[in-house]
Amino acid sequence: MEYLRKPTQEARRWVQAAQNYEGATLGQVYNRWSAEKQRAYDECYEKFCNEPNSEQFSIILHNSFHFTVSWFSDLGVRIETACRSICIPWECVESMAEH
Repeated sequence: MEYLRKPTQEARRWVQAAQNYEGATLGQVYNRWSAEKQRAYDECYEKFCNEPNSEQFSIILHNSFHFTVSWFSDLGVRIETACRSICIPWECVESMAEH
């Protein structure tokens, strides 16, 4: 997992994106999807379920090729993309709110 510990422009964009809600399931954002998308979704959802005090699992971005999910946990704001697993710790999120 990649940690974004400083309030960089990238971290700000991800925190803002995490507030977007397109749906919580593949069926809410796609009419049809591949078995590979289903496997990727199941893997993300399993990470969500296994992380302490996780809440608000949601698909925040999607297109015909891939999707991005986010959730909030004890670790911070979590983002899973097709290529990256990101955590923005709460200390970083809070420092962004102060500026």
